[in-house]
Amino acid sequence: MALDRGADDARAYPELAERDQDGWVKRAFIINSLADGTPSPYTTRGLRLALSDRKELNRAFALRGLLRADDRLLRAVGSQGLFDALVDTLDSREEFVARAGGALLARLAGDRERRDKAGWRRWWAEAGETLFVEAARAGPPPPTPAAGGRDAPASGDELTTRTRALTTHLSQLRERGLEVVFVIDVTSSMADELARVKGQVGEITSFMDLLLPGKTRLGFVTYGYGVVATCALTNRLERFAQAVEGIALEQDPRNTTVPEAVEVALEYTLRRDNPLGWRPKAWRTILFLADAPAQDPVKAKELAQQAAAAGFVVNALVTQPPAKYAERWGPGPFFEELTRLGGGTSFELSTPEELITRLLVMGFGSRHEDDLRRFVTAYREVTARG
Repeated sequence: MALDRGADDARAYPELAERDQDGWVKRAFIINSLADGTPSPYTTRGLRLALSDRKELNRAFALRGLLRADDRLLRAVGSQGLFDALVDTLDSREEFVARAGGALLARLAGDRERRDKAGWRRWWAEAGETLFVEAARAGPPPPTPAAGGRDAPASGDELTTRTRALTTHLSQLRERGLEVVFVIDVTSSMADELARVKGQVGEITSFMDLLLPGKTRLGFVTYGYGVVATCALTNRLERFAQAVEGIALEQDPRNTTVPEAVEVALEYTLRRDNPLGWRPKAWRTILFLADAPAQDPVKAKELAQQAAAAGFVVNALVTQPPAKYAERWGPGPFFEELTRLGGGTSFELSTPEELITRLLVMGFGSRHEDDLRRFVTAYREVTARG
């Protein structure tokens, strides 16, 4: 019996067969949709092809999906084409790719033994081909959803249509540039959230550089009862990260979790003399991280409307204040209204990856949220950040 070596994969998955470097993001979103779907012959063949992607990150995403599949499915459907591709991963300089490829080979052999490339070729000649022929004759097992998995799109056309829309927007962002100013409440109740931002700023800048290399400018304004510190927009993301590391809580004896200077910080961010260095043609986002509403909510909302009219988008990531203030000073309703007037959205900041996910969603648009969330989750898993 002739085993499937993947000769028709490129014809079945033309988007995944592309090898241009600039198109790797589009392939990444397709691969992660397959990886997070219920393992099936459809997803297995697509992920098998993705193992030959020139972008190591995409190969890692494909392996992440294959690791979730049943061994019988991989032998029956992945067949010799998958075995050959996995052997090639052993040469990878990326730790996750080489380790996951070796682990999958050991699983498919059923003996969990670690071998080098020559050892695996010997195993195939002595026992592997017979094992895979038997699996192909038996056929794949009934589908079993992977833990946390979801159904993959019913067709490649459905999947590529969705990812083309996302990558078209990505191309527009690369042409215009993305600028984000973080407007951060630095009163004492925000200590944990500020620590979270500092802990993730390196990851944030890595994502920006990964998806929009050289096309992202970041800055910040911190506030309490007034503007405390600023960092003008810069495309030197390592400099931005260092500046974030230096942000300190406001040392003010009046400091309590009550309405704070949201309107003062927003007014500074939109000043006519442009101290932050906004560029008029860029995609410009103002992102609040806060746990209390404005001292002057009417003025803040007027400023949000002015921002939207001038081509900015006002978004917010909100955390809950201490319980004794939550009922009276809870920030949710205020920021929901503020961001609605500013053309954006407000979300509650919860899990460690939510900051990065929401930042990307706010740049790319909410209709792409599922794909972006998959990308962030997969990236953090294969880079051991999750």
